[in-house]
Amino acid sequence: MFSPRILTILLLLFIAINSNLSAQQSTTGPVPPPGTDRGLMPTTRSQFVIPDVPAYIWKHGCGPTAVGMVIGFWDMVGPDLVPGDASTQTPAVNAMIAYDSNHPICGQPYSDHYQDYACPIDYSPALYTDRSETGGAHADNCVADYMKTSQSLYSNRYGWSWFSDIPAGFLGYVNQAAPGITPVVNNYDYWGFSFENYKNQIDQMRPVVLLVDTDGDGSTDHFVAGIGYDDVAMTYGIRDTWDQGIHWYAWREIGAGVTWGIYGVTTFGGIDWTKPYVVLDSAQFLNSSGDAFNDIGDTIQVYLYLKNYGQDANNTLITLSSNDPAIIFHTQSIYFEVIPGSGAQTNNLGIPLEYIIPDLGNPSYDSIYVTINSDDSAYIKTFGFEEIVGRARVLIVDDDRGFYYENIYWGDLYQKDVPAHVHEKLIEGSPSLSLMSQYNTVIWYTGDSTLDFLQPEDISVMKDYLDGGGNLFLTGQGLAGELNTEDPDFLANYIHAGYGGVNFWYIHNGVAGSPIGDGLHIRYYSGSNQAFNLSQKINALEGAVPAFQFANTGGGYSALSYAGDYKVVFFTFGYEAIANDLPNYDYRDVVISRVLSFLDAWAVPPCHDSDNDGFGDPGHPENACETDNCPYAYNPDQADGDGDGVGDACDNCPSINNTSQTNSDGDIFGDVCDNCPFAINNDQVNSDGDSHGDSCDNCIHVNNEDQADANSNGIGDVCEYICGDANGSATINILDVTFLINYLYKAGPPPDPQESGDANGNGSINLLDVTYLIGYLYKGGPAPMCP
Repeated sequence: MFSPRILTILLLLFIAINSNLSAQQSTTGPVPPPGTDRGLMPTTRSQFVIPDVPAYIWKHGCGPTAVGMVIGFWDMVGPDLVPGDASTQTPAVNAMIAYDSNHPICGQPYSDHYQDYACPIDYSPALYTDRSETGGAHADNCVADYMKTSQSLYSNRYGWSWFSDIPAGFLGYVNQAAPGITPVVNNYDYWGFSFENYKNQIDQMRPVVLLVDTDGDGSTDHFVAGIGYDDVAMTYGIRDTWDQGIHWYAWREIGAGVTWGIYGVTTFGGIDWTKPYVVLDSAQFLNSSGDAFNDIGDTIQVYLYLKNYGQDANNTLITLSSNDPAIIFHTQSIYFEVIPGSGAQTNNLGIPLEYIIPDLGNPSYDSIYVTINSDDSAYIKTFGFEEIVGRARVLIVDDDRGFYYENIYWGDLYQKDVPAHVHEKLIEGSPSLSLMSQYNTVIWYTGDSTLDFLQPEDISVMKDYLDGGGNLFLTGQGLAGELNTEDPDFLANYIHAGYGGVNFWYIHNGVAGSPIGDGLHIRYYSGSNQAFNLSQKINALEGAVPAFQFANTGGGYSALSYAGDYKVVFFTFGYEAIANDLPNYDYRDVVISRVLSFLDAWAVPPCHDSDNDGFGDPGHPENACETDNCPYAYNPDQADGDGDGVGDACDNCPSINNTSQTNSDGDIFGDVCDNCPFAINNDQVNSDGDSHGDSCDNCIHVNNEDQADANSNGIGDVCEYICGDANGSATINILDVTFLINYLYKAGPPPDPQESGDANGNGSINLLDVTYLIGYLYKGGPAPMCP
């Protein structure tokens, strides 16, 4: 007789064998695994995103959270599916995703999704038997229940779900919340669902759920909500359940080495619109100069193409705005009496909105917003995208032969607020000199293909560009060996490098004195495609400065820079392979800042620097200067004696490593060097020389490191005393009176501890204490009351 779990597994295997969709699972947790590509890309006009899909954070599983976002969206534009406002992650939204009564202790008499199936949490490889097998579970009442998320009967550990259970999760909850609705849900594998199919769903304002492989190991691991696409880059935009941003990845089939490859897609339909829903279908920006550059003073005309998927929108005002107060608007708003619904389109071709490009010093990305306000503000939607303001100074030549490393280069430059244009060589051919000459800096990368990297026309145009005074960053594995064979003149006389032979190591150390590598330590991320036989070392020739060297014994140089009539930075490895999240190593962020500064990619290198010491404030990734270890204390030397990353000028323990700078009492000393970490004592007075300051020492005048206090009265055992027992005899009598008289008037020894002689508790020892003791001993006076 088979157990229920075995029967379930056999059923899933039967489905796998007899269906085009093999059963696949999510396996990730509430945070992205280390090293996960976060897919950060600037907003562009080629991207289309469904507005208003709520960004819910992982709630007991990525599967129910992703499905919950779809339900939340339909609640906002159609029938009521979630109590209250579903645009943010309210308690009602959490109950819709995975009901949890918030009783964290397992085995309580409460019955909810968490208690029944996830408590205690069984992270892989553990699989704990839960109430799906033992019985006693509550009736299904949330998406996670209907999807069998975390249920051991279905071989689901905490937060895990099966792709085949997505429809049941959606249908089960919607039928519970709105019984009269008959939604349609379909699962497709990658091979049966093209990028065009995906675009069609997004164009119809229908968010989908995708099952993907985030780490490229060839196995599925995460559910996400698909909400957008970029037709130019052929990427899909998602909410990933881990944060509230939009992340972009190449539309690719799941496979070993393919991060964020797609296994399957779930579509949702059959729900009617009940409100106006006007979206910005596309926008056209026309430059008065007629070229590809938004130069200072150019007038930009903006044409909007709107589509209303819902009911008619009445009395609609459309307004253009920006986060940059320097932008001047000529025509900022237009009015429509009616924008028809049911999918009708509307535009402003007769009345363009207009603004003028200001002088910002450096070109930058500015956010442009389109706000639609209709039906007396009952419907208000704002759409944002980013436009280059000013002339872009950087051209990226994408020469990776169809790989997707442009996302890394463009994304890193975007983080630095450095606008760049991308030339895709596979589609557009080798760039012309006339194109390259329009840019101050060219970044040319060749990726990790083992094919012939650079063609003669590529080398020729780079020579001409450098002859004209251009600035070039050339990066890619295998380039030194190829150039040594195909055009040694270019390698030696333009790049100023000599070929040094094959050498591989995954760690590179910066060379002292290099404007690029000085003080840096970088390494490849795990899984980077840097081939052993294409890893090569070089020699620096004729004025070139070595930048990095392989960290293995006798490794040789791996990068250099040259400054003359032109400037060159040359990496014999792919810049894209540098890890951006490994502790103890420097990130690409620092490397690209130095490369851009060296190549004059900024007209004015940006540096947000509150204390004006030449080092930038943290939290400004666009800074060209390096990050200040004391952002609000002037310290141009950046001295850091204890090596904790906090400069001596602002370190609350400059001699003890304490990166956290924890300071519980708020005085000027951090806990690790404060002799009273929970009592304010900026003077750090310590009369008895133990490690406890007077402000927190239970025996101020007696060294007692252990602070033992058997009776817990706040007085340490080693200085416990009887009040009034001035001579320390353990009793109060006339001898204590004579002891005090001898101390006060005959230079006798003091009471030990001194407080024992302060019989009246006024803070000092004098004749009043003598008379107080006499009154207590012989006249029935009050007992001594030392402080």
